[in-house]
This record gives sequence, C-alpha cells and structure tokens, in this order.
Amino acid sequence: MPLPRTVVSRLDRTRLEPHLTASAPHGPVSRLRALLDRAIPVAPERVPSNVVTMNSRVAIRDARGREGGQGEEIEVYVLAYPEYAGSCGVYVLSPLGSALLAAREGDRVEYMGASSARSVIIEAIEYQPERSGDLDL
Repeated sequence: MPLPRTVVSRLDRTRLEPHLTASAPHGPVSRLRALLDRAIPVAPERVPSNVVTMNSRVAIRDARGREGGQGEEIEVYVLAYPEYAGSCGVYVLSPLGSALLAAREGDRVEYMGASSARSVIIEAIEYQPERSGDLDL
C-alpha cells in the first residue's frame, strides 16, 4: 500500500515562506523548508481532515511510553505561527512544530529535543481549521 502524499495548505505555505527567509538556514527551519519543497500544496478546502495544518490543535503522547498508551499523559498544542500569542502554542519554527506540520493522525514524528532525539505519536487532531470551515485562519 503506498504511503499517503504529503500535502500542505497553499495558504499555510504562502504564510510560512517569509518566516523561512528571515530565519537561520539550519535546524527546524531546514526541515520545514525541505517539507515545503516536497509537499503538494492544495487549496485549504482540499486538505484531508487527518493532516496537521497551521492553527491545528493536536493531542500528542510521548512514543517512549508503554504499549497501548494506558496511563500515558496526552499533551495538547496549537501549531502556531511565530507571532502567536495564545496559550499552548508550539511554534512551527521549533523542532516539534516543524515535525508536526503535514503529519497525520496516528503518525509517529521524530524531532530533536534539548538533549536527544525524541518522538511523539499524534493521537488526535482536536481542531483543524480546514475541517471546521475556517479556511482563512
């Protein structure tokens, strides 16, 4: 079975490009650039409902936990632009944020933590603007 295509909202891509040119050319920014280079940009209304987009509220758990996920702590974040001022934001230019963009529910994503490689599993997308009809967020 072929892997699903990597897609990003055309609007997200357009809004992210200025941040990429203004940021350091390594680390999470290089990962984000590579993602945007290979991803297929689609109209916001065509983004699959199980794909993490900008401003999505995502429930994740540490992938190192016990099998089955019993008793593991779920953390919820909003995938945010750098200018986001709300609570629970994880910035797209951070290691975790760049790993979450365009991932799908159920995916295990890897990123570099403060001292070692980390991975989390996307348990659920609690809110995705495109799925909710908020096509201009």
